Amino acid sequence: MAVQMTPPDGWHRASATHRDRKYTSATPVAFEHDSTGRRIEIVPTLMLAPGDDEEWQIREVHNDVTLVLGSADDRKNALAIAREAMQGH
Repeated sequence: MAVQMTPPDGWHRASATHRDRKYTSATPVAFEHDSTGRRIEIVPTLMLAPGDDEEWQIREVHNDVTLVLGSADDRKNALAIAREAMQGH
């Protein structure tokens, strides 16, 4: 199943810069607003033991402040939450 990764107008894909580099095999995704520099990051949680469920956190980063907007059990739902946050800008 394809996951929509195209950001809304006024946003572009960016490099994920979150300080936690101990990710699962999944890759974090980041989007940045063209004029404000506001970022939305979708970051997979670290799995501590085999069988741990993976969770995706949706974070807003702006002016060196990070706010967790929510979480989802899979990347598709995490991207939907992120798109809502970007469209509400």
